[in-house]
Amino acid sequence: ISLLDGTPIRNSEEDGNRKIVVGKDQVELGLHEAFLMMAIGQRTLFIFPSHLAHGFAGNTDNVPPGSTLIYELEPLKKLK
Repeated sequence: ISLLDGTPIRNSEEDGNRKIVVGKDQVELGLHEAFLMMAIGQRTLFIFPSHLAHGFAGNTDNVPPGSTLIYELEPLKKLK
């Protein structure tokens, strides 16, 4: 995940993979829709406007308010 200017926000190589249960977990709204469109192993870039990412308030740790974010996603497996 990065800002439009390339500033990194999160990197799974450094932070580890993130487990997301589509339709159930409290994550960025755009992630649910993105993963529903993807196949396992497919790597895709998504650009999420703030209302689909961290909202207009941002995230006090590292996402400024109203930020559009770039997500590079790759689903690794489906959870049962």
